[in-house]
Amino acid sequence: MTKELKTLVNKLGIMQDNAVKQIVSASVLFHPFDINPEEFLERAEDDYELYELGDTSSLLNSITNAKRAIHSKIDEALMSLGFTPKRWSLREKVEKLVSLGFIAPRILKRVADARNMLEHEYSAPTSEQVEEALDLAALFIGATNRVLEAFWGEFSLGNYDEQDDLGDFRNELIFVFWQNPIHFNVIGRTNINWGQQPGNNIIIGKVFIKPIDEIYTDIVRLVVAGERESKEDEALDQFFGTLSKY
Repeated sequence: MTKELKTLVNKLGIMQDNAVKQIVSASVLFHPFDINPEEFLERAEDDYELYELGDTSSLLNSITNAKRAIHSKIDEALMSLGFTPKRWSLREKVEKLVSLGFIAPRILKRVADARNMLEHEYSAPTSEQVEEALDLAALFIGATNRVLEAFWGEFSLGNYDEQDDLGDFRNELIFVFWQNPIHFNVIGRTNINWGQQPGNNIIIGKVFIKPIDEIYTDIVRLVVAGERESKEDEALDQFFGTLSKY
């Protein structure tokens, strides 16, 4: 489907050095677990409170649940976007999150660095190590939730010099994220009376992009970029870079 999307982009004349994104609407993403990441984090914090009350054995439970909170949040993010990471290594999962633009690399590095500490459950953790694990888990979950709870999966893409004051483009791609089944519905349309009221939109093509398609990751990255201009520019470069291979 990536090749078909490139054909549609070429028909519309959308150029990499002139392309801009216009956000339309957001939805909430989630994937249900019997015990969600927030509950694991709450258990970790409760265990640490028990330690502060004198139960030294609770340190191990606290750091274990902090690890579970991080790992389950990673899985929740990936699965809510249609990926099946059950057999992936943690490294593969983290690399996929980086490619999706979910969180800043500096936070991901802290996750990776903390993994070694969190895996050494048979050595006695210090209270400082557990506090770091709790802070890390809370930071990671909070950063990920900001994306999942406002996933701007409906947006348009067009040329900067073909955008009117209302944000509409003369030629545009409309991206709409669907959760059942998970995919992006991409519509190419042109307005034959652009600049006049009312305009008549003509649909010139549709493409369905699934998680297995290479360009899917790049589209998600465009969504995750939100309205941050520097992140949007990086995402657009990656999007057009992938199209250029077809």
